[in-house]
Amino acid sequence: VGWCQPGDNAPTTLGAAGVPPQYQSKLPPGAPSSGPTSPSDADELWFKRMWLSNRDFLAYFTKAIDVDLPAGRSYAVVNAMSANAGARWSLAETEAVLGVRAQDDAFAHPVAAL
Repeated sequence: VGWCQPGDNAPTTLGAAGVPPQYQSKLPPGAPSSGPTSPSDADELWFKRMWLSNRDFLAYFTKAIDVDLPAGRSYAVVNAMSANAGARWSLAETEAVLGVRAQDDAFAHPVAAL
């Protein structure tokens, strides 16, 4: 399962919180800005590796509606995320079942084209 954000869904606004700054909860006054409650680089990397662009989301969803499954299968469970560098999840079965290949990469795709 990929990660789509509310709003523009640009990889540059995806951080450790998983959502753009305007959608993040604000820390209460006096709360520590570091330590176990602060976002980490590892969290940000995790979200960016499973980011799903709007273009890739629409391609997967559109194809999933009309896909002809192999004989003997009544459903398929596949990963849907963009082709993000360093992703820990394979898109091979998604490509085989849906016949769709992700086009975007959170680390390489120009934000203007998203």
